[in-house]
Amino acid sequence: MRPISGSRIGDWSNTVRVVSAYEDEFTDNVSNWKIRRTTFINEVNGFYENSQNGFGHSWYVIRIEDPRDWGIASPLVEAPAPPYAIEYRIQTPQPGNLISAGAIFGGDWNGVPEPAGCINYSTLETVYQHTDCFNRFYFANIILHNGVKMLFERVDQLVWCPTCTGSPMKRFGDIGSSNEVTLPGLNPADFNTYRYEVRADGIKVFVNGTQRFTYSDLRYLDQPYFGIGATTDEYSNSTWRIDYYRVTPLD
Repeated sequence: MRPISGSRIGDWSNTVRVVSAYEDEFTDNVSNWKIRRTTFINEVNGFYENSQNGFGHSWYVIRIEDPRDWGIASPLVEAPAPPYAIEYRIQTPQPGNLISAGAIFGGDWNGVPEPAGCINYSTLETVYQHTDCFNRFYFANIILHNGVKMLFERVDQLVWCPTCTGSPMKRFGDIGSSNEVTLPGLNPADFNTYRYEVRADGIKVFVNGTQRFTYSDLRYLDQPYFGIGATTDEYSNSTWRIDYYRVTPLD
């Protein structure tokens, strides 16, 4: 901006960049949620279902159909600068042992626009082993096993190993049992609300309005991209419906 009064013209102001709030209720597909990480191109899917197509509700669905695979869906939109909150409602129509899903945030992206970047479908190598986005991130992973638990993952590195057992893409980082909490009384077939407050003193995790966990390592908070991750383990078909996804500045 600059002021103008008659023939007098002032200097340009400094540039200010502000990232505002984000909300998606998935009533249509223009918000550009897509699979950005996949371990199996034909079996990791993300898509919209809405009332206009005969469904009673509108939501985004992420589905992993093959055992031991996982994926990430994201709109490639930036979160505001901390402090900010992520809140979403999610459920699974088919609860099964060792399926999981949860918010991804603190993710990276190199900024290359589609279709060349994140994911580049030119070759299988660029699909599975790309380094365009979500190479490092937080994963608040809700796991169904002997009830419901949350494993809060800080993913520092991805390693492609198709000859290894389990998933061909391994997540390495701070993923130990010390970051795991049980969520008693939670029915994953119901819609449950998860909220993550990203603050200077830690990432505070709330489940249905109750704080359950705080994670203190904030090294990736300069990476603003977010989404949803889902996994399978021993069994196939991990399907999750996201009712809404909201990212808002705090304080």
